[in-house]
Amino acid sequence: MIHLYWHTDPPPNVQRAAEQWTRYVTAEVRVWTPAELADVVDQARQDIDGVPPADHVRHVANVVRWHLLHEHGGVWADADVWPLRNLNDFLDRPKPWCAGLASIP
Repeated sequence: MIHLYWHTDPPPNVQRAAEQWTRYVTAEVRVWTPAELADVVDQARQDIDGVPPADHVRHVANVVRWHLLHEHGGVWADADVWPLRNLNDFLDRPKPWCAGLASIP
């Protein structure tokens, strides 16, 4: 499953990203919104102490990301990113992987 998230109703560019993903993968592609994840979004918004106001949307999106990957597995894609070639072989690998920066996943 490919997960995308948008903090309001998805604008056309987010829908376009989802459409592009469906062209290059056989996995399910889903755009999530707060309406489908109300409990997770509400909890993330309550736990926002110490997060600068400019980062509130990003904070909630990060919590949603972790929740979706934990509950459903799959791959997270930022809503402004899509593949340029078929990724099915990559997505079908048996071992999970995580991109990282040094020792930080």
